Amino acid sequence: MHSELDFYERVTIRNLLHHTSGIPDYMRMVMKYRKGEELFTISEMINLYKKERPKLNFKPSEKFEYSNTGYVLLSEIVARVSNQTFSEFMWENIFSVLGMKDTQVFNLISEGAPSNRVYVFLANATP
Repeated sequence: MHSELDFYERVTIRNLLHHTSGIPDYMRMVMKYRKGEELFTISEMINLYKKERPKLNFKPSEKFEYSNTGYVLLSEIVARVSNQTFSEFMWENIFSVLGMKDTQVFNLISEGAPSNRVYVFLANATP
């Protein structure tokens, strides 16, 4: 990913973990290129960033801003470094080690939804 997103030269893994990278949220770009509820893969997201090269919202470490994009990039880093899917890595190294037998990584392309899946819908997030 380094060569793919090297235009974000000062963004570190620590920035991604702490939501201080400044990388803009991918959903805004996805909405420009996708219609309806088409699935959007991590590879497609990275390629879209390579193509669009969106500017940072702020300099890395300058401030905190929650980022789904950071989490997506972190999961891809884990997958590439471990040579496993993120789900496999989490199960083998975290969930099973801690005895979390009812915990799993789930996304829209996962096979079989967890039996105790929790759904959250926020109609109005403003207090």
